[in-house]
Amino acid sequence: MRPGNAIALLACIIVTAPSALASGGPPDFPAAQFGKFPKALNESLGGNVVRERLISGRDARYEPLRLYAPDSRLRKAASPVGLLDIKYARKSGTCTASLIAEDLILTNAHCTKPTVKRLMFFPEYFDDDGSEPPGYTVVLPPLERDERLDYAILRLTKKAGKRYGVLRLSKEKLRSGDDLSILHHPLGQPKSVTRYGCRVKAMQRDGRLLHLCDTMPGSSGSPVMTGDSRYMVGLHFAGGGTRRNPVNIARSVAELAKHSPIIRKVLAGRPAAVPRRPPPPREEPPKPRKTQLQAKFRNTCTVPVDLAVRTRGEGRKWRTHGFIKLAPGAISKPFPTNNRYVYWVAESTNGTKTWEANAEDRGRNLQQVGKRFYLMKLMDLDKGPVMNLNCSKDDLRPRWEIRNRCNTAIDVAMRVQDANKQWRTHGWYELEVGETLSRSTTNRLGYYYAHAHDPKLRRERKLKWGGGEGSNPQTVRGRKVEMRRTTWKRDVGVTTLICTN
Repeated sequence: MRPGNAIALLACIIVTAPSALASGGPPDFPAAQFGKFPKALNESLGGNVVRERLISGRDARYEPLRLYAPDSRLRKAASPVGLLDIKYARKSGTCTASLIAEDLILTNAHCTKPTVKRLMFFPEYFDDDGSEPPGYTVVLPPLERDERLDYAILRLTKKAGKRYGVLRLSKEKLRSGDDLSILHHPLGQPKSVTRYGCRVKAMQRDGRLLHLCDTMPGSSGSPVMTGDSRYMVGLHFAGGGTRRNPVNIARSVAELAKHSPIIRKVLAGRPAAVPRRPPPPREEPPKPRKTQLQAKFRNTCTVPVDLAVRTRGEGRKWRTHGFIKLAPGAISKPFPTNNRYVYWVAESTNGTKTWEANAEDRGRNLQQVGKRFYLMKLMDLDKGPVMNLNCSKDDLRPRWEIRNRCNTAIDVAMRVQDANKQWRTHGWYELEVGETLSRSTTNRLGYYYAHAHDPKLRRERKLKWGGGEGSNPQTVRGRKVEMRRTTWKRDVGVTTLICTN
């Protein structure tokens, strides 16, 4: 069964008992699926997975994080979160877990039942292309486990937090309507984020946080984050409510801290004391490359080209070079890097040709070069050290820019014609203040819809751009919008979004 069909099936079998507040278990997979990717869903999906909630109906409102650039804000925030692979005697399952210290993960107690035989933690599961992400062995039994609060803290045999970082915990007091986000592995699928409609419904006196963020089986143990994904404020563990008024349920970090000595020490910024156990196997440091890699670019066009290149140097720090002008037929200077992957973007000096990634491209990277933002393309040096920049008459295409000149972040969707003259809708893009979104097109005609990223501003200040004469109704990731029509005469069209109040 394809994941989309599984989501529709689960939405149809959600429990409707008025007081359904019990936790659902991990989704069931064949025992042979432990440690294997992607996960193949059973037709039945097991009998213990019906408690999780799709708040908005059959269409899940979470987004795969692979759609975001590797060094984007959301991808960085999600780095310490991973899939928890669970092996039982005759089956396997998945939950979500988070690094709260260099070698400690936090998840739900019901993901670590005594019947569990083995656990593995996978913080790099972003793609379902069949590649095997690196995994970390989890030590059993847990260091702390509380079935009533439904939390467990476990140790890894290696300090994965040195590579992926750790979540910052917060006892922040939340109010009804506050923005939230959830980082999770729904249905054991690649790492995703729930943002749209994700907010606090109510805070209970017993420390339960009722929220309206879409989850699925496999989301158990996921961190409930603040709206900007900077701090973890809760631990998701269940779904409940009724069919007409569904809710999801988390335990606040403040409540967990009252009962967990480890969490209290993490909040205090002190290393968490753990029981003495045999030391883990010694980690072998990665062997450095003997020779540094180099990337080159050749301009085969008849017009000069402006080139920008992003490489990684010492200390794993990324650096953007550019723009650098390349004359027709010229080869760029070598760009040294210690990573086989290099990001780049280029455009002809007459503004009619742009080499830029599509929103669907794997490895695209949204970066600011000069005063504009581009979706940089990915270059794999293992496939060759030289990239040819080729031009043809079909390549000399117009470009459209949407600029955020408001004083708040804006979500944007745009519809343009691709190189095959097929209309494509791209979105959603979150543009911060001052950022620009640039797309190539074959037509000096486009459609767009935008609104303030903050739901409160959308309601109070009515910060929306759409509709009007010649508008185009479209569905963008499950949301129906009236896209506004715009045209331009020059090679580069510019649409500026301005907040007047």
